[in-house]
Amino acid sequence: MLVANYHTHTKRCKHASGTDREYIEAAIQAGIRILGFSDHMPWVDAPEFVRSRMDVSELDDYFQSLSDLKTEYRDRIEIHLGFEAEFYPDLMEHQLKVLEQYPCEYLLLGQHFSSHGPGTSYYGRPFDSAELLQQYTDLAVQGLERGAFLYLAHPDLPNFQGDPGCLNACYEQLIDAALRTDTPLEINVLGLRGGRNYPNPDFVALAARRGCRMIVGVDAHAPEQLLSAELIAQAQAMATDLGVTPEETLPL
Repeated sequence: MLVANYHTHTKRCKHASGTDREYIEAAIQAGIRILGFSDHMPWVDAPEFVRSRMDVSELDDYFQSLSDLKTEYRDRIEIHLGFEAEFYPDLMEHQLKVLEQYPCEYLLLGQHFSSHGPGTSYYGRPFDSAELLQQYTDLAVQGLERGAFLYLAHPDLPNFQGDPGCLNACYEQLIDAALRTDTPLEINVLGLRGGRNYPNPDFVALAARRGCRMIVGVDAHAPEQLLSAELIAQAQAMATDLGVTPEETLPL
């Protein structure tokens, strides 16, 4: 059973379902004591081709709805408000200043796309370009070193089909940065649900051997996914079997 889940989306991202209240009720039913909402962050005042899923026009509703529910459910569950965000170096500082206007408590680093412009690549699709893999790694490392993120979501998301040595070298760079910045790495339950290439046991084992902090994240895109006890237990068992005890909660 999870004590806390900080990786929860809402239907505003346009590839999730359920109401905000339904996620909270499901978390309570699952015995989760801390629920963090971290929908995909919309980029304010950004170029036309920025990859985001929530519309900027929905920002006020996102925070108002969740703030109201946070107050309503304060005696039953601890709720936190945040985002999952790409790291785009040319946009990040302005975005952080914009977020100061909102009760945003944390950010998760979730690097999915190679850029915010046209012709971007999605790292989750199979690819064999070592250059593209290194680009993912460089962006994730820069994001970690910026120090604005609670943890790195699905660090092993790239579906790289090329030289295993290249993949291992990039894993080592991510792990070096996580250790340097004392940032936890996520074991992602959604990847297990969808039979994706992550969480990768080789990555988890390497991170465990190096002494990384790790945490299980449901990456919920529907309320019932918070009730996926078997998959959550599978993620926790993967960590334990490979030599790491996932952290139950993180300071905000």
